[in-house]
Amino acid sequence: MYHYNMIEKNIPLPLYWQIKEKIKEEVTGGRWRTGERIYTEDEIQTLWGVSRTTAIRSLDVLEREGYVVRQKGKGTI
Repeated sequence: MYHYNMIEKNIPLPLYWQIKEKIKEEVTGGRWRTGERIYTEDEIQTLWGVSRTTAIRSLDVLEREGYVVRQKGKGTI
């Protein structure tokens, strides 16, 4: 996958925001069909080399913006 190295850890833009934008591009670009599970918190941590807090925050913002739905036991869709 092409974008995992593309977050910049030495710029003022927060890591969670950069990850949120990358995932949002994938969601709006049709990478996943409606109702399909996307990245887990663990996958985000591994793919982008960030903390669990950063992974959770990126998904929280995506949910608040209406791009994903988080369901206990099902993951983020």
